Amino acid sequence: MPSAILPTIQEDPATRRKGPSKHVFTVLLLSLIGSLVLFSTISKPESSSYSLGSFFASVATPNFTCSAHNGGSTSHSGHIGLKGDTPKNPKRSFFWYFEAEQTPENAPVILTIGGGPGTSGLMSPVSGQSPCGISEKGIIFNRNRWTEHFNFLALDHPIGVGYSYGTTVNNSRDATVDVYDFLQKFFDPISHFRWTLHYRCVLHQVHNSTTCQELYTILPERLESTQLAFEIPTVENRVAAANLCKARLNAGSTHGTVMEDTRKKCATYPDMGDCFPYFTWISDTFNNATIKRELGVPDEIKYVTLSDEVFEEFHSAGDQVQPHHLMFPPLLRDGIRLLHYIGAEDGNCAWPGTFSSLKLLQTPFQLDFLNAEDLIWENGIVPNTTVRSVGKGAGNFTYIFIPEAGHFVVRDQPALVKSIVEHWVQNESFISQSPLTRLRP
Repeated sequence: MPSAILPTIQEDPATRRKGPSKHVFTVLLLSLIGSLVLFSTISKPESSSYSLGSFFASVATPNFTCSAHNGGSTSHSGHIGLKGDTPKNPKRSFFWYFEAEQTPENAPVILTIGGGPGTSGLMSPVSGQSPCGISEKGIIFNRNRWTEHFNFLALDHPIGVGYSYGTTVNNSRDATVDVYDFLQKFFDPISHFRWTLHYRCVLHQVHNSTTCQELYTILPERLESTQLAFEIPTVENRVAAANLCKARLNAGSTHGTVMEDTRKKCATYPDMGDCFPYFTWISDTFNNATIKRELGVPDEIKYVTLSDEVFEEFHSAGDQVQPHHLMFPPLLRDGIRLLHYIGAEDGNCAWPGTFSSLKLLQTPFQLDFLNAEDLIWENGIVPNTTVRSVGKGAGNFTYIFIPEAGHFVVRDQPALVKSIVEHWVQNESFISQSPLTRLRP
């Protein structure tokens, strides 16, 4: 993507721009802390019913040494107004875009957003994806950045997280429409409960035996509640199913074991600031007046690392309990490649549930995926990393299991995740001709 598509910083924040519609063909990469999307091709459609009109755009070019290390990536940041945005009632998404260090005009673009919902889209970029990392002292250079070969776009999404501000949404459908709206404008100017119990009670003794017995007792009720929410998808049924799961799982003590990384002990868990100090570092850094000025963020905008308000809005709309898995089969049938990678020590989104769900997906690759072996990837970075893949090269449907990593995989194993992304984007096989095998218990 040519760097010329990004304008210079707007001195007048009310400046509006116009531009043509574009569409993208995508390859999906999914991690358990957020979402990644690769735009492998960008082109104008011959005709489009999507009209951009005029919209708010304010873009800065930060002068950070991390993004310009040894003549590295140039970055741009700012806000773009979404549909319905007005000066009186703003609805503005914040982005931070890093150009590829090599041939950015031809490099693919990777989009990353936060998880939750309610987590800032800048969390993963400063944890290991972008050239700019975070330490106790502020912004630092990250040698495991993904931008050597790829353009990288971080989006604070949905509205209400990070630096994005204004009118909010409370469900995935509306949030998806907002992302589509943002991308059109950006390219112009520029069965969880059961497996969680298995992980916490069998694979890792997080809860005591009494708590585990109580949780397993209500498992049928939990599954029935979810099934009802799928069959009769009223907001009331979906919220009831989510509340049942949330209340039961949170009722049992973890005895200081941190669910985002079961190797860790933290007396004040679930206080994320205490258990993961870099959460506080990120918040302090992005609320620093000098940093905001460089990023083109108005001083009155407060950066929100984790928004409980956004999470509760989505929760109250029943957005957490929906058959999202049904979206994957048609994507795979249409040729969209799908990658999941997950940390072995993640007790929040535990790997047994993810792995089981992937095996149950009714896709053209289901039989081959079920019969495939978990092969050891001799990557020279993290021993015993395994890959299960269907398809040529890096695969059409691929699952990577990463030891010595928790929920925040990119921070725990930044060099490995960088290698995963490079293999995936370039469609290079993870496994040599004579692989070793490892059967997962």
